[in-house]
Amino acid sequence: MNKNFISLVCNGLLYNLMWLGCITYKSAFIPVVLMWVFWHLICRSTASERGLILFVVLMGGILDSVLMQLQVFQFEQESKLFVPLWLWAIWLSFSLTLFHALKALSKSVVLQIIVGAIFAPLAYFAGRELEAVQFGYSDRVTLIVLGLTWAVLLPSFFLVKRMLLELTEGTHEHFA
Repeated sequence: MNKNFISLVCNGLLYNLMWLGCITYKSAFIPVVLMWVFWHLICRSTASERGLILFVVLMGGILDSVLMQLQVFQFEQESKLFVPLWLWAIWLSFSLTLFHALKALSKSVVLQIIVGAIFAPLAYFAGRELEAVQFGYSDRVTLIVLGLTWAVLLPSFFLVKRMLLELTEGTHEHFA
């Protein structure tokens, strides 16, 4: 097996482990996420990836906070302004996949839209089943809101990735 392929699979598996840990143990799992992030930043990241990590965490955390304000999401927490810290940790973990486990999506905007619209909402529904979040609207409305949101959000992450690569490394990724 190719070393790069194993690295991509490990990145995807680690993200899923971080997601499950944050959903299950909430803020108590944040130190584990931070250990993975620090290792990743020291050993694997580039300037463009660090820029994308910052963008994804800020956009994702703010977007989920807006959705919480709109009552799409409901959490048991003290802060009514922002989503819980463990959800920001999930965004941090997710940001590490865009250059690695999800790299194959880089070249196809259509695939980014489809994956965003289908798989991202499934993660929120799984989080609800694990009692980490409740929905303020029906499943149908929540699915439509999340599907449309992620159909725009995931391609925007890859667009920013491409822009950062061009800016910092002179690399061009072409979209289909």
